[in-house]
Amino acid sequence: MRKVGVEIFKAAGAPEEYSKIVTHHLVEADLAGQSGHGVARIPSYVEMIRYGKPVWIKPANQPRFVRESRSTALIDGNFTFGQVACEKAMDVALKKVQEAEVVSVGIFNCTHIGRLGGYALKAVAQDKLCFITCNAGFDVAPYGAAVGMIGTNPFCFGIPAGKYRPIILDFATSATTRGRLLIAQARKEKVPEGWIIDAQGRPTTDPNAFFGPPPGAILPFGGYKGYGLAVVAEVLGGILTGSGWGKAMFEKGAINGTFITILDINAFQPINRFKEEVDRFIEAVKNAPKAPGVDRILMPGEPEFETAEKRRREGIPIEDTTWQSILTTAKELRLDPKKLTEL
Repeated sequence: MRKVGVEIFKAAGAPEEYSKIVTHHLVEADLAGQSGHGVARIPSYVEMIRYGKPVWIKPANQPRFVRESRSTALIDGNFTFGQVACEKAMDVALKKVQEAEVVSVGIFNCTHIGRLGGYALKAVAQDKLCFITCNAGFDVAPYGAAVGMIGTNPFCFGIPAGKYRPIILDFATSATTRGRLLIAQARKEKVPEGWIIDAQGRPTTDPNAFFGPPPGAILPFGGYKGYGLAVVAEVLGGILTGSGWGKAMFEKGAINGTFITILDINAFQPINRFKEEVDRFIEAVKNAPKAPGVDRILMPGEPEFETAEKRRREGIPIEDTTWQSILTTAKELRLDPKKLTEL
């Protein structure tokens, strides 16, 4: 799948380096079971490159610094792939935190960056604490509203551990995401109650009612609590970075105004002592008395790690409609699907 993605993006005009970065993030999302950010995105990314729908991706553009200090940076994503811009931001933050101890980096003019957990893994691999958030469109109805105005606006925290896997908390502040709804639509499945409303503001389980026309909206998770977190993400990712918010940001070509903070744990206590204590905490939680019917207690990120291990052994399941869409995209780029799948 990595080879297929790289060849398609190169044929669409992306440099090989960028093609590899983007495909890496898409495949890693699928491995983790986050298919809404996976290879199903390939056709839509190519559509954005070729036709500017729903926004333009400029596949060969380079991100650039707009403002920089010892402990901060503001990056213009320049409408290249969001994954490319966010990788640059992470590299900048991880370099600065070696001296500044706490670093924040913002990105504007940023297209879709994908699964946040993939970037957090890069930070914890260097024994750093990481926080990432972004605003993300206008599909979500504010608490009590009947129309979409704010984004799915995810939050992500990465925390290194010692002998255990790192803690990766990565969640949308909405009840679901557009990506998951696309998967449900492709599978012709209903979605759980409480996820979406139709264009009249009525609860529905039909993903087609969300996509419309006219479109419906996604609900915040946890009612007013998820809505409150989404507002914070809108301010940090959209307003603080200068990216913009809601529909206005989307109409000027941006998808994910992004805010990243990296923290050097040694500024507070020795990293080894920290990781040992995190391990003890994880052990205590996992060994807590279990509720009836519960086999084991999981830490945030553990299901994704286990799914990735399984899929590396058994392969990534891809819906027939998704695979055919990828092959159709390849044909439109004058690639031979047969040769492509024999790579």
